Amino acid sequence: MTVRLLSQVLTAAAILAAVAGAIVFMIGRSPSSGIEVSLQPAASRSPVALQAYVTGAVNDPGVYTLEDGDRLGQLVEAAGGATSDADLEAINLAALLRDEDHWHIPRIGEVPKVTTAGAANPLGKIDVNSATSVQLEELPGIGEVKARSIIQYRESNGPFASVDELLAVRGIGPATLDAIRDLVDTR
Repeated sequence: MTVRLLSQVLTAAAILAAVAGAIVFMIGRSPSSGIEVSLQPAASRSPVALQAYVTGAVNDPGVYTLEDGDRLGQLVEAAGGATSDADLEAINLAALLRDEDHWHIPRIGEVPKVTTAGAANPLGKIDVNSATSVQLEELPGIGEVKARSIIQYRESNGPFASVDELLAVRGIGPATLDAIRDLVDTR
């Protein structure tokens, strides 16, 4: 072997050793010593669709497809907005929508019915996660103050996971819960 060829081989070996050393050094400095897994951010995941039915004082009543986490206000907007005679103070526009909800937007002077606003399920029970104050007041032992407490609790803590969770609401004890247990649901 000539000196020139030997010099080129040693230079190539030195360069390879330097590159390998740099790679080992960079891997050693990495905060994680394993494989890095990158998950899709929640915003780029496909949203879960739900369908809700809106009637009453909206410009275009009907069934609309929205996303999980959307609110009643978004359903009203999807239906072309509320009409000029809508009584928006009688409903909670911040209520979370669920698949198969039926919301009735009352007109001024209209008395909301227990079977409207997504509050009644097919079994005729009042859904405490979407019932209005008027609907809750129809229950035995639930007056204006307790109805308001139920609504404030679900707005602060999210939907009730079970009927028994009503015991966490100020003013509702075991006797009140027993009186309404068969009349309410948490859909």
